[in-house]
Amino acid sequence: MASVNVHCPRCNSAQVYRHGQNPCGHDRFR
Repeated sequence: MASVNVHCPRCNSAQVYRHGQNPCGHDRFR
């Protein structure tokens, strides 16, 4: 799985999410 830079509206920060979790730590995209 490739790492993708996504913007999380909940934490208001652009970070890298991996392993099926978004930067906020919630399972959202897979």
